[in-house]
Order: sequence, then structure tokens, then C-alpha cells
Amino acid sequence: MKILIILNIFFLLVSNVNATEDKNKIAILVNDNVITNYDIEQRIKMFAILNQINITPENSNSITNNIVNELIDNLLKIEKINEYNISVKNSDIERLENQYFKKIGISKEKIFELMKFNRVDTDQFYQMLYNDIAWQTLISKLYYRITSVSDEEIEELLNQDPQISREMAEQIIMDRQLGLKSSKMLRDLRDEATIEYK
Repeated sequence: MKILIILNIFFLLVSNVNATEDKNKIAILVNDNVITNYDIEQRIKMFAILNQINITPENSNSITNNIVNELIDNLLKIEKINEYNISVKNSDIERLENQYFKKIGISKEKIFELMKFNRVDTDQFYQMLYNDIAWQTLISKLYYRITSVSDEEIEELLNQDPQISREMAEQIIMDRQLGLKSSKMLRDLRDEATIEYK
């Protein structure tokens, strides 16, 4: 229960957010979209809960900066997702949710209990899942057909890990290449964006 205590004094530790100000105050403008102090606070607390990390004076600035960058990237992704009219099925969100909690080894009930105790809106969690799936769908739609995997790449990976199948090796390499395309696209979106810190 240590994380509950740390999160309760969270606002005293994160000087970047300045919790004494109005939570709805605009912190960052990204093109025509806003990120408020509340958005940052919510995402930092959710990050701490999901990763079972205590927010301390030593790590608060680093975590806050990373979260701010994630929120900026997220808004840029949403703009592109909306531009291509990408939608996500509820079944896909449920599948990713199940995979997520299995991966972190903590029950959904426990995580949501911590969120409720620390006044974190669980809708933020589902929005995060939705955006992750929608972004991956967009990247696949734009680049999957034009991305190729060579036999040499497959053989090299199989030599490194003989336990995996040829199909799995091909998928791993394809995922890596799509990941690179995703990173490049996000860098380009950042270069073109108007980002203003208030």
C-alpha cells in the first residue's frame, strides 16, 4: 500500500505541474488542441499506478517530462487517426486490456481500486488503449503492404534464436520495420506541429 501514500502526496512532489493552480489551466497547446494541468496530473498518477512506481522528488521531473512528451505525441497521433477515420472495435480493446493486465501481473480490479483511491479517471486508461490500437491500425494501413522482409533477415533472426518459427521471425521483423515507420511518422508530425508551452 506504499504507492497509495506516495500518490496522496504526489502534488507536493511534482513541481512542474504546480498543483496549487487551477487544474484546468492550459499547460500546452498542440496545434489547436490543449493539454491541461489536469491531463498531466491524471496521466502521471496512472503511470505510477500501472507501473507500481513511487513518485519521489528525485524522479518527479523526469517522469513529468516523459509524460508531457507522451501527451503531445498522443494528440498528434489522434489528429492523424481522425484524418484517416480509423475506428477500433470494443473486442479489440478488451483483448488488449486482457493482454495488458496479464503482462503486468496485477489484476484489473486491484489497478482500478488504486485508481479510484487516487482519483484517477479509468476512462483515461481505456482511451490510452483505444489510441494505441488505432495508431497501430493506421501504421499498418499505411505501410504494411509496402514493407517487405528479406530471406536474409529471417535467416539471421533464426540463427540468433532457433526456438522461433519462420513465420514468427517474419512477423518480428515486420513489427520492427513498422515500429521504425511509426517513429519516423511521429517525428515528422512533431516537426510540422505548433507546440506552445504556457
